[in-house]
Amino acid sequence: MNALKRYGGFLLLGVAVLGLLYTNLFVGAEANPPTTQTVATTGWTTQWTTTTITTETLMYVDLKGAVVRPGVYPAKQGTRLYEIVLLAGGLLENADTSALNLAVTVYDAMVVMVPAKTSPSGPSGESVGVTLTGEVRLPGTYRIPKGSTLLEAILAAGGATIKADLSGFFLSGVVTDGMSVTIPAIGSNATTVDQPSSNLIDINTASLAVLVTLPGIGDILGQRIIDYRAEFGPFETIEDIMRVSGIKTSVYEQIKDRIRV
Repeated sequence: MNALKRYGGFLLLGVAVLGLLYTNLFVGAEANPPTTQTVATTGWTTQWTTTTITTETLMYVDLKGAVVRPGVYPAKQGTRLYEIVLLAGGLLENADTSALNLAVTVYDAMVVMVPAKTSPSGPSGESVGVTLTGEVRLPGTYRIPKGSTLLEAILAAGGATIKADLSGFFLSGVVTDGMSVTIPAIGSNATTVDQPSSNLIDINTASLAVLVTLPGIGDILGQRIIDYRAEFGPFETIEDIMRVSGIKTSVYEQIKDRIRV
């Protein structure tokens, strides 16, 4: 009896706990039966959707000449030339777009030369006719101001192409009326400058291929003439050619009747 009195409280507490467990585990489960979800299936076939991710390929256009920032610009398919011009900061004031179609669709590795307008160099506005063929963008005959350089003539023809070899030309040389200039491709040794109306060779504009046709002038002396022009500028008289290393009086006497400035 003493033990029952001593541990009676614990027994009652244990009975109460067991009652709570029974209520939660059994009675509560019956009152709130689990919800069963029925999934209807029509078969075991699974349909996969394939998503194709495409990356747009960029093109690159080399813009040169009379624009604010000449350079190579990226372009998407369908980009127009005027959009590339806008990327380059726009046209300069002296840009001549008369021969360009700014609405044309550009293509990869396209090279575009925007020529500059030429202005008469003298008060009378005299001009000369120069024919440009070969590796220029717009071959043809152009009327340009008298006193214009070969470079200005090339720019009037839209500029040189990416294949052009200008190494044999004195680009600062002044062109003459009736001159015909053929810009060769890299690796070509074709004659590039034909003088107008006479057989005299202009030593200020002639290419190496033309200079070597003079008696006593081979590849070495011809290249020295070109190097001299590049360093010191055009010859003022035909006698000035004797300033070129290797061209002495004997050579000059052979060529003096076949050259001019």
